Amino acid sequence: MFSKIRISPLTEALSLWAFAFLLLLGSSLLFGQGTLTKLIAILSFLLLPKVASSFCSSNLSQNQRVDFGLHFQSWKADCLAFFWFFLPILVFFPLLYAAWLECQHLLLLFLHPSIQSSPLQWKFQFQLPSQFPEWIVDQYLVVALSEEFFYRGYLQSRFNEFWPRQTHLLKPGLWLTALLFAFGHLASFEVSRLSVFFPALLFGWAKEKTQGLLCPILLHGSCNLLLMVLQASFVQN
Repeated sequence: MFSKIRISPLTEALSLWAFAFLLLLGSSLLFGQGTLTKLIAILSFLLLPKVASSFCSSNLSQNQRVDFGLHFQSWKADCLAFFWFFLPILVFFPLLYAAWLECQHLLLLFLHPSIQSSPLQWKFQFQLPSQFPEWIVDQYLVVALSEEFFYRGYLQSRFNEFWPRQTHLLKPGLWLTALLFAFGHLASFEVSRLSVFFPALLFGWAKEKTQGLLCPILLHGSCNLLLMVLQASFVQN
């Protein structure tokens, strides 16, 4: 048996995130935002924490190092927590999305006064995106699962090792994980993706409250699917 490398949890986690980010950035430059880059992201998020835990020492328990919170031991409580987390999002986020669309319209009118204004620029007509069943599988079992395993499961756990004893919302690890989650989305070369910082705080809080990944995974996938439904349902007049 080899002796594990002794390294600060903060240094380890930041180094692994930087490696994953550069890997995805290089893949995006070489192959674009296609299936291959997505596959590389999934494998990186799922495998890199396992590699790190094999070679670096940790104060996490054996079970935590194995699953990083990905278990179903308290699945009923986790599903109930998901319900209470997602219910206000389901009520208020469509309103915020509609307001954001209107703000975009007003900004366009301000920048280009020659454009003719209309009182109702957008209308809501509920419809599901095309291939929605496939998107459900993709968002829950591919996107949310891999990203939550890496960010909330591995990174946030390692940061909490470095900064213990804080309450849930005051934990530096929660905020730093959300920040890295947002910057990680810049590998797609879309500055607007930095907005994922805000839902990332919610996912991190759910991880702290439930001490597992099932609730954050359900939240992550559901928020992505809700956004897709809103994008399909709000149409221009």
